[in-house]
Amino acid sequence: MNSSNNYLEKILEFHNGALFVIAIAPSYGISQIFNLIFEGVEKKDLIMPLVVVALGIFAFFVLYLVDFILGINASRKKEIEITGSRLWESFWKFFGVIILMFSMVIFCFLFIALNLEGFYRTFLYLTIAINIMICLYEFQSIGKNLEILYNKKPKYFTFFENISRTVEDGIIKKIQKLFN
Repeated sequence: MNSSNNYLEKILEFHNGALFVIAIAPSYGISQIFNLIFEGVEKKDLIMPLVVVALGIFAFFVLYLVDFILGINASRKKEIEITGSRLWESFWKFFGVIILMFSMVIFCFLFIALNLEGFYRTFLYLTIAINIMICLYEFQSIGKNLEILYNKKPKYFTFFENISRTVEDGIIKKIQKLFN
């Protein structure tokens, strides 16, 4: 925490506050542009995508962290080497989810600013669905790692897999038949 305070102090003290003075005019201009773009838009319509993404990222981060720790332990148990590239792959997965979620927020903002309520709602629901899918995938991965570590998976992970398998067999395969 101390290094971040030092960084902020360095920014504020740079050339005796020159960056602050330089930043004042664009910050006023940008806020005025946002007021113009989002004129007439209800605040709840601007806040909702941010809340959805914030909650989704928080849930994903918690599951990701648990999966990451269990994945390292499972790799050690299976005597799989934990390389830098595998760790980077995990980081990029996390980074990719963050970028995807913020892209969804930008589209929600764009559609609400253009007064395209249908597209806004569609992207908002799609954002929620993607968040849930990402979290469920991490949840499933936690189950796999627990099975490796303890040679047994808790029942709720098995229940989730059975539901997924039923959906795949019942719905997904019927949809595939329609297109084949």
